[in-house]
Amino acid sequence: MKYNTTREKLLLPEYGRMVQQMVEKALTLESREQRQAYANQIINVMAGLNPQMRHIPNYKHKLWDHLAYMSDYKLDIDYPVTINRITREEKPERLAYPGGKMRHKHYGRLLENFFHDIETTEDKSQQDKMVSKAIARMKRNLADWKGDGYNNHTIENDIAEYTQGAVQPDLSQWENTQSAPSRTNTRNKTWHPLS
Repeated sequence: MKYNTTREKLLLPEYGRMVQQMVEKALTLESREQRQAYANQIINVMAGLNPQMRHIPNYKHKLWDHLAYMSDYKLDIDYPVTINRITREEKPERLAYPGGKMRHKHYGRLLENFFHDIETTEDKSQQDKMVSKAIARMKRNLADWKGDGYNNHTIENDIAEYTQGAVQPDLSQWENTQSAPSRTNTRNKTWHPLS
């Protein structure tokens, strides 16, 4: 059994392997009249596979361009239109992923960057507001990650670690930063008097 992954790559996948095989067969026909008639049939099949192209101006011209491209411009027929060569585009270079290792993946890189901002902020009231927001986000992330909640002592230690000891929060000061319950834990749960 042949799988598509082991076959030759399609030049225009939107038409499928059947059309590509029809084009390959057209290249093997000896008579120019046979090739011309077969090419017209291929164009009809291509138009039937993509009926939305009929709303595009000069869609037949585009179909003939595609047919010539799929034959690698080797199909010797009388084209009813002038063929515009399609250049094969090179694949773009892979994007580099951000480097560096995260200390705690469940907090994410944005929270790590936020702690850098907290560390460099000199205004104490502004720093307290930022720490309050960070604590709320950490509680939510831990609740989502672990599923059974969070530990204040863990959050205090993580903040001190991220800020190299510059910020030593006492979570008893931030009682108003109670996070909303985890969205993943409250879904599809019903209230029961014995729970």
